[in-house]
Amino acid sequence: MRLLFWVLLAYALYFLVLVAFDLVTTPLTFMLWLWVGLGLIPVTVIVSFLKYNLLQALGYLILGPLLLFTFVRTIPGYEFSGSQEPSNLPSIKPGDIVVAKITNIAPSRGEMITFKTRQPAQYEYTRKRVHGIPGDSILVCDGVTYVNNFHFSVENNWQPVAFDPAKKCNSQRSRYFLDENEFFVLGDNQQNSFDSRNFGPIQRQQIRHTALYAIHADSPFWGSPHVTFLKDSFVIPER
Repeated sequence: MRLLFWVLLAYALYFLVLVAFDLVTTPLTFMLWLWVGLGLIPVTVIVSFLKYNLLQALGYLILGPLLLFTFVRTIPGYEFSGSQEPSNLPSIKPGDIVVAKITNIAPSRGEMITFKTRQPAQYEYTRKRVHGIPGDSILVCDGVTYVNNFHFSVENNWQPVAFDPAKKCNSQRSRYFLDENEFFVLGDNQQNSFDSRNFGPIQRQQIRHTALYAIHADSPFWGSPHVTFLKDSFVIPER
């Protein structure tokens, strides 16, 4: 029981340092501290085996990962979630872990957000990038979105592509003027995304998280993780 007390105390201190210094904000500090937590597991198992017996060592081998997983998953103000949908390729790939921060602040253009869906969907919450903010004029022409007459996409490295006034929309033409609480969101994979082009602008009260970065599934267990920071800034040019 004495060893159990010290094990619980060690993981509690680990969690307090993680929260107090906000080590989740950047992926490198988070991964380094995660490795520290993983290092506690073999230390606990070895001490238990030398001091007690193999059965207790196996017990701590199970308890350690459970404590680490529970503490990391319950960090106040953050959420860790996997991604299975392809709508945000190449920024977020299926199998990636997305680290998001709970926020009450209105998002800015270019931020990736998680919001509660209103339409029937496979997921209660979905993740898209903010293209249109309050005050913007949105034109959707044949599936291509123009914000204040400019189109932005990851394929063009977020460089503006101006709308051609002579262009005729063949299959779809929608116009929105965003009020003070409305945002127009798109998936980065605009060829395969169910987003504001389908269900219109979202309301600010639907927004839950701002996604900070994605840790890719192909990241090495040891070494620098493969990370994509999910805020891309794109500026509307002056006309």
